[in-house]
Amino acid sequence: MSDNMTLGKAEILGLLCAEGNYRGYIAIYFEKNRKRKAVYLRECWKEIVEFSNTDVTLLRHFVSLLFKEYGYKPKIVKSNNNVLRVCITKNNVIRDLLKYTDFGCLKWSIPSSILKSDHLVKAAFIRGFFDGDGSVDYVDKKIPRIRFGS
Repeated sequence: MSDNMTLGKAEILGLLCAEGNYRGYIAIYFEKNRKRKAVYLRECWKEIVEFSNTDVTLLRHFVSLLFKEYGYKPKIVKSNNNVLRVCITKNNVIRDLLKYTDFGCLKWSIPSSILKSDHLVKAAFIRGFFDGDGSVDYVDKKIPRIRFGS
């Protein structure tokens, strides 16, 4: 994974800025050792980046972008509240994405590497952000207006 900002990575970052979230947490669980006939309490630090959306086509596109950029193909899962999401759990992918910006409702910012890139990279970021959080409506039924919910 290089530091070069590709079109695919810019679009992934745009999608995650629109509908992504990062969580770090401690997983606590019991591990049974059959040889020693004992149970041990374990704690493990876990990290996850999630992308949620109601559009299955967009979720599939997000997975295909991850596969092109990182060779990583996570599944689309349905949570308890019937929300569809893609969970990124591979540590090297999470580290690479987090070096650009943090993800979450009020935490994200446009990465400086996007701002310093050429117009094609900026357009890819905006395309991802728009697909995740944008809409088009019309003023007086004639003039299109682009809106972002964030």
